[in-house]
Amino acid sequence: MEIADEKPGDFYDRAVASIEKALGGRGGATMGGRSSEQWETYLRAIIQGRCDQSKIGEDNNMELKNIAKSLNVLGAGALPKLADTLVQRFKAIEMKIAGKPELSEALQLVEKETEGLTSRREIELANKMKLRDLRLARGTDRLRRR
Repeated sequence: MEIADEKPGDFYDRAVASIEKALGGRGGATMGGRSSEQWETYLRAIIQGRCDQSKIGEDNNMELKNIAKSLNVLGAGALPKLADTLVQRFKAIEMKIAGKPELSEALQLVEKETEGLTSRREIELANKMKLRDLRLARGTDRLRRR
């Protein structure tokens, strides 16, 4: 595309202007007048909010989330964080191709969708605490029986 060669960054700038117009005041925290989460907010509010999730599909959804996060990080000028996000996505796809989807999910810096407000990390911690409590309860029961 000639425009990309003639005016590098023009596609990005025009997309950001369109996103800001579409979101109004819903763009998230601002950085220098622009939202630091505008791409992810656009994904959640506009794309996911208007489209049937079954049409988007899990793979496309993760891809969009990774791209949105990467564009937000790029917009903030945090190149090392951008590099980490992209490298981890690359590794995740590599593991998925290798037939190890469980590792693929664990490697990504972008979380898979969860139910409600609870993050995957919070769910994992809650499950670990519940398991620990069950083990403690079993141990206490065994001691009482002696």
